Amino acid sequence: MAVHRGGPGRASNAGAGPASAPTSAAPRLNKRQRRLAERERRRAAAEAAPQERRPAPAAVPIVISTAAQARGLAAELLRPGRQAPIVVISTRPDSPEPWIDARAVAREGRGVVKVYVVVTGEASWAFAKDMPDRTEVYGGAGRVYSADLAWVEDCWSSTLHLASDEASGARATDGLISQVLGSLPRHHEAKPSQTTPLTGVVKMLLPPDRALVSDGQVTATISPEDSAPGLGVDIGQLLVQGQRVEGAYSKQTGYLNVGAQIIGAEQALGDLKPGDATLVRVVGMKEEGLVVEAYPGQDLTVPKERITSNAADRLEDLYRIGAVVPARVASVGPDGLGLSMDDLDDDEPLVPAPSLLPGGPPWIEETEVAAWEEADQGEGGDARSQRITELEQALAQSRARLSDLSLRLEEARGHAEEAAGELARQRRLRQEAEEELSQARAALKRAPARPQAPKPGPVKRAETAKALSPEALREDEEGLFLDPVDQIRYEIYVAWARQTPPVDKERWPLPERYIVGEAFPQALEELEGIDRSRVMRAAVDVLTGRAREISSRNLHALRASAAGGSPVRTRRDGAVAFRVSLQEGTPSARRLHFWRLPDGRIELINVAVHDEIDV
Repeated sequence: MAVHRGGPGRASNAGAGPASAPTSAAPRLNKRQRRLAERERRRAAAEAAPQERRPAPAAVPIVISTAAQARGLAAELLRPGRQAPIVVISTRPDSPEPWIDARAVAREGRGVVKVYVVVTGEASWAFAKDMPDRTEVYGGAGRVYSADLAWVEDCWSSTLHLASDEASGARATDGLISQVLGSLPRHHEAKPSQTTPLTGVVKMLLPPDRALVSDGQVTATISPEDSAPGLGVDIGQLLVQGQRVEGAYSKQTGYLNVGAQIIGAEQALGDLKPGDATLVRVVGMKEEGLVVEAYPGQDLTVPKERITSNAADRLEDLYRIGAVVPARVASVGPDGLGLSMDDLDDDEPLVPAPSLLPGGPPWIEETEVAAWEEADQGEGGDARSQRITELEQALAQSRARLSDLSLRLEEARGHAEEAAGELARQRRLRQEAEEELSQARAALKRAPARPQAPKPGPVKRAETAKALSPEALREDEEGLFLDPVDQIRYEIYVAWARQTPPVDKERWPLPERYIVGEAFPQALEELEGIDRSRVMRAAVDVLTGRAREISSRNLHALRASAAGGSPVRTRRDGAVAFRVSLQEGTPSARRLHFWRLPDGRIELINVAVHDEIDV
């Protein structure tokens, strides 16, 4: 990979223009200064002759390998008034080369969009330290930083492209190139080309941003950034193979611009009426509600009270940016559509999303399989579901890793102190037990022989059996602790001790580091129609991992909404929501809900009826 060594921290004019020379060090010789001056003179002379079409300047990535360079890059990204986007790509943890093709991204940037490669390690840590939270890159990821700095306040506006192998690296490269091409300023071409009308048929899609069209004699290329700039769609949202299109063809560039055929939002959404259910894309979150698009670029706000009736719910726990979800048209008026999302059934018939071009596909479609449930579908899942799975898992891992790495040293020290204290406590308890055992043996030797008690009669035996029954023991176990969390942990431990045979206790140990959620004790207090001990047994199956081997538990991930095909619910820390069955085949069957954290720990959430997925 051809790269420049250096960065913003080394020289103020690094990559400043299409014909800038590499500036890994300040000019040292008069000869070098003369050569740079001559190059600048030639560039100015070439710009003075716009009638001659010049090839795009050769653009190469700039490597950031030191902490000082990384801090300079962060300062450049955060500089107000920056005119062009900047791409930052990180290298693999085990290699100086990234999985993403940085040279291809730089080439498509045409000298306007600068591309930097940050070496994972000292440089990436320094870069992350100076960047706003959740806007850094490391370990093979890449990101486009827009010039408007919107990503500083909203990290979701800057897509993180993850790459962990050759295949995902190719997908991330395509995604970055698509963003770069869509962000190029319209004035980067030297001279508008002459166009002629052309009508043809789409012969082939080249995702994510190209299609080939032919009229039988001429083959042209269509790209979303030329035909639909600003809509933020890929080629599969715009065209379908076999579709007939017409537009302005440039023989000079070989591109066909079909922008004149783009259907306006008012026309596209004009057939929707109150009561219809259709698909929308989540593009933002505000305190008062969810921001969605029913058509690209047409933002609508769904009030929070029309999404969930629980005021304690956080929208970021229910939805993710970019998710495609169903919504109902509540009203149609001069101010646009009014939407609601709290009154949809799983089998609700949906009005297809509108097309952007006549005869084109719906601009968004519902995902068939949720990313985290892909593993439950067995082999043979389609490529799109597999890609979603990879991206969801990688995103959750990167979020958790960023949080965990910053606290790893502190946690390690805390765990060491905790382990040392626990070891000392165990030694003390063992010593006390040995002393008590020794004293008991001595007392037994000194005690006089007791007369043998008469054998209990039938009535006495029945009373003894009743006192030792599981129901009586459970009653004795309730209310042993003032703290409800301590009580729950005790009951879970007793349930594990009873339902796990001695030979299996080593195979299915009860973890110590699990979390009892804030709402879990209250959910148990309000529990009706099911014995509390059954909840504890289910909790044991979840905590030990046995739930995945017990088919009746029906372990599966929770969706973000009740709509079929909605994405799996995740939290900001990467935790994924799951549930297991407590009852089957009964009205209002109960389910135990829990979070599975990225580090493997379990957080118990609540116990609710089958249709209550609110966590």
